[in-house]
Amino acid sequence: MNVAGVLLTLLAALPAVVDHLARWEARRAFKVLAEQAPVRVLSKDEDAALEPFRTALDVGRDNGVRLLDGPCIEHRWWMRRGVRSAWRSLGGVKVLLPFNALEHVGADNRAEVVLGRRFAVIVRMGGFDLATAGTRTLRTAATQISERSETEEEQAQRRRPGTPWWAIGLALAAGICGVLPRLDLGRWSWIALAFGLVLGVAAFVLYRRRHVGTPVRQPVVRVRGRLSVLQFADPHEGATRHNAMLLGNGQRLVIDPAWLESGAITPGRWLDAEVRAHDRRLLSLGPDWSLPADVQRFPSVPVTRHLLMFLVAAVSLLLVFLSGDGLRIEAARAAQLLGPAQLPTDTLPGTLQDHPPAPGDGLRLTVDATCELVTREHAGHALAVPDCSRLRWGGAPLEVPPLAVAESILRLGAGDTLRVHWEPADGLFPAYQRVSGLHALRRELDAACAEGLRGCDDLRAQLAAVSPDDSAVLARWTITAIKVALNEAARAPVVAAWAASTPALLAAQQGGVVLVDAGSRLEPDSTGLALGDAGAAWKTMRNAATQAKRITCSGTLQSHSTDGRTLWLDVDRTRPANAAIGGLAYCLWLIGASLLALVQGILLIRAVPRALSRLGAFAEALRERPPPRASWPA
Repeated sequence: MNVAGVLLTLLAALPAVVDHLARWEARRAFKVLAEQAPVRVLSKDEDAALEPFRTALDVGRDNGVRLLDGPCIEHRWWMRRGVRSAWRSLGGVKVLLPFNALEHVGADNRAEVVLGRRFAVIVRMGGFDLATAGTRTLRTAATQISERSETEEEQAQRRRPGTPWWAIGLALAAGICGVLPRLDLGRWSWIALAFGLVLGVAAFVLYRRRHVGTPVRQPVVRVRGRLSVLQFADPHEGATRHNAMLLGNGQRLVIDPAWLESGAITPGRWLDAEVRAHDRRLLSLGPDWSLPADVQRFPSVPVTRHLLMFLVAAVSLLLVFLSGDGLRIEAARAAQLLGPAQLPTDTLPGTLQDHPPAPGDGLRLTVDATCELVTREHAGHALAVPDCSRLRWGGAPLEVPPLAVAESILRLGAGDTLRVHWEPADGLFPAYQRVSGLHALRRELDAACAEGLRGCDDLRAQLAAVSPDDSAVLARWTITAIKVALNEAARAPVVAAWAASTPALLAAQQGGVVLVDAGSRLEPDSTGLALGDAGAAWKTMRNAATQAKRITCSGTLQSHSTDGRTLWLDVDRTRPANAAIGGLAYCLWLIGASLLALVQGILLIRAVPRALSRLGAFAEALRERPPPRASWPA
C-alpha cells in the first residue's frame, strides 16, 4: 500500500476515532456525575412524566436529581451511504432532551438531571420543566373509570412463557461442557461431563415450563383518553428513534403489534381501554377488541422457540464434530470405560515399576523430573546433552562433576569482555561499530594461554592487528571474525572435557521411570549438535540433568519396556489421558444434539405453515373488525 492509500485510510478512520474518544470521555464524565450527591428527588409529576422513557431507554428508578453545567454539543459523523451517527452531550455527559427541551438550550446551561444507563435525562433547564412540558405536549390527561382484577384467561396469557433465552443459554453452555473433556482435564473431566448434563437438564426444564411470573391476579384499570405517540431519539445513537404509545399524557400502553398494523388504532383517537397495571398491556378496547379473545381464537404458534432451539442443536452438533475424531473412534474410546483401562495418578515411581500400566491406559502424572541425558555428535565428539522429551522420574540422583577446564578459558569463550556499542543513528546494520574492552580481552587471552589454551599466537596476532587502545572503531566483519576465533579456541578444550565425561554421565543414569514423548519418535533425529558458548551449554546441561522440575505428563500409553532397574513409558501426549471420558461425552452429546435437532426441525416444519395461516386469518379478521369505540358500556 502506497503512502496516498495509507493517508486516505487514516482520513477515513479519523471521524470514527474522534467519535469513540468523545464517547469514552462522556462515559468518564458520567461516572463523575454519578458520584455526586443528589440535590433533591423527583416530584410525583416529574416521575410520571418520566415514565414513558423508562422502558424504551432502561431508565432506572434512581429518583435523585443532580446538577449538570456546561454547553450542549451535538456530536455527529457521516458513515457510508450517508448514515450518520449523532448524539448530544451537556457538560461532557450524554443527555436525553425530552419533549421540547432542545428549544431551551443555550450557549451555557445549568440543568437538573436524573441518571439513566450511561446518560442523563434533563428534568429542568432554563425555561424547560419536564412535568409541565409533558402536559403541554400531550395535551390531555387520561381519566380512570374503574378497576378490576384480571380474568383467568388474561392471567394465563400473562404467565405464558416467551422466548426461552435462559434455556437457550444453558443449552449452549451444556454444549461447551461436552467439549471440555477433550482438553485433558484429568479427573475434572468427569465434573465437566456431569456439569454439562446438569445444565442440559436445567435447559430442558426451563424450556418445558408452562408458567412464568407471579400467580397473583393483577389489577386491570379502565381508562379513557386520547391516544398519543411520543417520539424521541436514542441518547446513544441519534439515528435510532423510539416510539412510546400513550393514553393521555401519562398512561403508557403496550399494544399488540397486529392491532397497530391493522390501521384501526391511530394517534389522536379517543379510546376507552382496559390496561393491566402490571405491564401496561392493552387488554381491551370494547367488546370487538379483546386481546384474550383474539389469543383464544387465533392461538400463537411458537416458531421462534423452535427455530432458536434448532439453531442451538446445530451449534452443538458443530462443536461435537469439530472436537472429536468420528463416532466409531470415539465410541471405541468410550468403551474403554467398561474395560480394564485405568488412569494412573501415582506419586511414587516404585508403584508404577511394580505395576506398570497397559498400552491404551491413560496417564496423568504430576512429578518432579529431570531431562534424560542422550548422546549427540559435535565435531567428531559424542556429548551428553539433555533431551526434555524424555523425563526421568526417580532413580539414583545424578551428580555432574565440575568441568575440567580453566575458568579463564570459560570466560574467554563467553565473549562478554569485548563490548560493542550501537546507537540508533548508526542504522540497522552499520558497516563500522565502536568496541571497547580490548585491554581486558588481551589480559584474559594471556590468562587463558597460561592455562594451556591452544592457538594463542594466531589470536594475539589477530588482536594486535586492531588498535592498541582500549576502544576503537572497527569494521563489523572484523568484530565478527575476532569473536568467532576466540569462541572456537575456547570451545575446543570444553568439548574435549565434555566428551571425556559423557560415558560416566550416561552410566550414572540408573533406576526410576522415564516418560518418553511418543511424538518425538516421529521427528527425524538430529545427528549434529550446534554449540555457541560451550561453557554456557555445559551449565545448561548440568542444570537440566540435576535440578528436578515439577511437570505434568498426561496422555495415553503406547508401550512400555524395562531392564529391571528402569521403566520406559512411551506416552502419546496428543491423545488425552481422559480420552475415554471424552469419547463418552462425544457420544452422549452427539445423540442429544441429534435428537434435539430432529425434534425441533420437525416441530419447526409443522409450525411455519400454521404460523403463516394464522397471520393471514388474523389480519383478515382485523380488517373486517369495526374501529374501536370512544366509549362502551361496562
